[in-house]
Amino acid sequence: MANLTKVEIENLAGRKTLLKLQLNADVNVFWGPNGCGKTSLLKIIHSALWNQAVELARVPFKKATLEFFDNRDGQSFTRKLHKYNSLGAGANVAGISDDELATDVAERLNSDLLGEEVEKLKWTTTPHLRRGIPEFPHTYLPTSRIASSRLPQDRFRAGPGSRPERIDMQDEAAFDRMFAEAIRRIWSMYSHRELVKISEIQERGIIDILRAVIEREDFQNLGGQVLDSTRVAKAVTGFFQSGRFKISPDTLEKLLDNYSHDPVLQRVVAQITEIHRESETAQEPTRKIQELLQDLFTGNKTVEFNQRRLSVRSGTTPIALEYLSSGEKQIMRLLLECLAAGNNPVIVDEPEISLHPDWQLRLIESMRLVNPQAQLIVATHSPEVMARLDDSKVFEL
Repeated sequence: MANLTKVEIENLAGRKTLLKLQLNADVNVFWGPNGCGKTSLLKIIHSALWNQAVELARVPFKKATLEFFDNRDGQSFTRKLHKYNSLGAGANVAGISDDELATDVAERLNSDLLGEEVEKLKWTTTPHLRRGIPEFPHTYLPTSRIASSRLPQDRFRAGPGSRPERIDMQDEAAFDRMFAEAIRRIWSMYSHRELVKISEIQERGIIDILRAVIEREDFQNLGGQVLDSTRVAKAVTGFFQSGRFKISPDTLEKLLDNYSHDPVLQRVVAQITEIHRESETAQEPTRKIQELLQDLFTGNKTVEFNQRRLSVRSGTTPIALEYLSSGEKQIMRLLLECLAAGNNPVIVDEPEISLHPDWQLRLIESMRLVNPQAQLIVATHSPEVMARLDDSKVFEL
């Protein structure tokens, strides 16, 4: 809902020059050597979207200004954070150079910075939004999503009242179970949203069908197109199947017999056709991610997404999600997170981890194929991740 449009950061990771970036609405890839501030930049972006600055106490920078465009209000706004103005007199920075402050702020300031003074770190937003100053929905996937890091924060999906999910890793088996549960939860959330959308489409369609029956207007006089019997049969059969019902052959035959000379029936079938088309469109992202994963996975594996479950098979043998390879787990998670993000930003640190170079080459285009509405903000070391991107999508730090 809110896309990041511009970033200005002073002293990011010790930089002597002001970092200024004009971001794209679709794809943005930050790359550079270790220590150039890629991860710090993602943390700052996440913090500004979340509207929580406390976690930036240990991030090396002096001042940040980020501009967003809120699609809900059609309004641009700015969030700013000056770490030392926010801390005020409680943080003694006298005699410390800008370079020293940028190198490791939290350790060089007095101990108050790690205590109560941290709570003074706050973003300021201008202009003030009519509904207050919210956190904006987005998905943030730091490198700690990877099992080997053993870090507590695995992921973050921001929304009203949301907080980071935290994990206490005990062993590899525990992580595998947690991964499977996370994947099921993400899919359950998205599939429920998809089901609600389809139900709304069908409800509107039924209202239009009733209106057609009641008004009994001549369909062709309304500019409608009379379909041939094959298309009529396909549309009506598909409509009933989407509702888990079947139309009997006798009923279908009567419908086809009457269709050509019954204007009311023609209008009803037109509404059924439109319902079926909109429902198919609503399910298109699911079909895309299923086809993508099936194409990427090897070993005769098939992937199936439906409203009840997500399943993987090798031939006819079911494979538990826990037993997928590390690369298969990561690509499935990245694509599912992207799918579930809707039109909100997706922020990923080092998406290439555990992925084969061929998968890295296809990663960004796959994420865009699954969800072209999300703004992608990615930090990477991998030449493959950005190899197929236009230069305007890549930012060297």
